[in-house]
Amino acid sequence: MTTQALAERTPASGTCVQPREELAQLLALSAHGDTEAFAAFYDRTCATTHHLALALCGDQDRAADLVQTLYVSAWVRARHQAGSGLSPLAWLLAGAARSARSAVGAHGARG
Repeated sequence: MTTQALAERTPASGTCVQPREELAQLLALSAHGDTEAFAAFYDRTCATTHHLALALCGDQDRAADLVQTLYVSAWVRARHQAGSGLSPLAWLLAGAARSARSAVGAHGARG
């Protein structure tokens, strides 16, 4: 999935928790290049991810950048999720938290 394709998708309103097995299956398919499965994974997780990113960043633009970067990374690293020991959503949100800490640290170093 391209960065532009991710940017064109918008977070759904509301937060919905998806079954772990469904998300795991979507990521497993994504790991083999299935863009439709990754789009479905994005659609099912983006609201939760965006809410967390906004809470961590405190700024809409930074949160949107973090989410976009996170999903690009998730696309590239999807094959590693199963070995992480985390549920797909926890794996994704842990990545968001790491990215937000890095971004806040980098922003603070520049400011």
